[in-house]
Amino acid sequence: MTTMMGLAGTLAGIRVLDLSQGIAGPHCGCLLGDLGADVVKIEPPEGDWGRRLGAAPGEVGPTFHSFNRGKRSVMLDLRQESGREAARALAARAEVVIESNRPGVARRLGLDHATLSAGRPELIYVAVSGFGQDGPYAERPATDSIVQAFTGLPHGASTTGEPLRIRFGIVDVGAGVYASQAVLAALLLRARTGQGGLLDINLAHVSAALQAYKLAEAAGPAGSEPRELVAGIGTYATADGHLVVAGVQERHFGIVLDVVGRADLRSDPRFAEPGARLANQAALRGLIAEAIRRRPTAHWVAAMGAAGLPCQELLTYGRFREDPHVRAVNLVEDVAYEGQWPLPSVRCPGLPQAEFTARRAPALGEHTREILAEAGLGHLSDGPTQHQEVIR
Repeated sequence: MTTMMGLAGTLAGIRVLDLSQGIAGPHCGCLLGDLGADVVKIEPPEGDWGRRLGAAPGEVGPTFHSFNRGKRSVMLDLRQESGREAARALAARAEVVIESNRPGVARRLGLDHATLSAGRPELIYVAVSGFGQDGPYAERPATDSIVQAFTGLPHGASTTGEPLRIRFGIVDVGAGVYASQAVLAALLLRARTGQGGLLDINLAHVSAALQAYKLAEAAGPAGSEPRELVAGIGTYATADGHLVVAGVQERHFGIVLDVVGRADLRSDPRFAEPGARLANQAALRGLIAEAIRRRPTAHWVAAMGAAGLPCQELLTYGRFREDPHVRAVNLVEDVAYEGQWPLPSVRCPGLPQAEFTARRAPALGEHTREILAEAGLGHLSDGPTQHQEVIR
């Protein structure tokens, strides 16, 4: 198979100033960096609060590593005017600026779109927030979990009727993807018109977009009761583990029943046609589950595979990383970071294998002296050692 090569250098020469913290904004910068952009991350003296997510005292958590790989870190104290002046000087050299404060904070710091784009209409400015730059909830504090609740996502994620919060930051990650997509479109538009602009990326909008079909489903006759799109699909306990069955086509229904030894259910009026199966899917799942739990996972994988039925053993993260397919396509590489355990780095989707090199996240303030010197501000970095520099 011939793949498109050179994607890792697509944004070479583009400077991104990343003022964001956490996951959503940093993920946007990370994806742009994967495509070759030079991403400069400004952090406060205590560091991006994402460094502490899931981390033991004195360590940097895996979350920070995953969404800040390949960036350069500058430590600035934006509570002080000298730090804000340095940040504005770095913004003047950037094509893209990313921030993730609540609306109004960037303006108070003099780092908002209106200030930074004055005389620079070509600047692309990404404002990531919980509820957007306008509207009644604009200034509400928000996290991934809060927005999940606001948009009803735990109902859509549930398979039991009890709301289920998705434990990893699905909305934050999605926001990073949507934001990077918007930046790429803005760069194309700027190439044609010379104009940049403000990109309003908010978690509530992203969460709604991720669930668009569930919102449409809830508006139908069946209402908002959580349900599968296809009856019988789902995760089942086996005699020694778990199995996911994905019989999404009508023809798959009969195959599922045949493989699990319940062909008799074909004539049951509760399951005779798709509408009835959806209405009675809890009962159907219970009968299928009862059959599947009697045998080990390997039996079902072999039997369902032979019948052409999509299925997959439920793997742990560790087993996924060691899977021969994952290794063969170079999906994950380990990268060492300051004496911590090897941290897996996942190749950016779409980036060819040959262009993937695992990169580590920066130490706090690691590149302060280097970047300030590039901006003609080297006099500000005299004194402390490189990893302790902070412009106050």
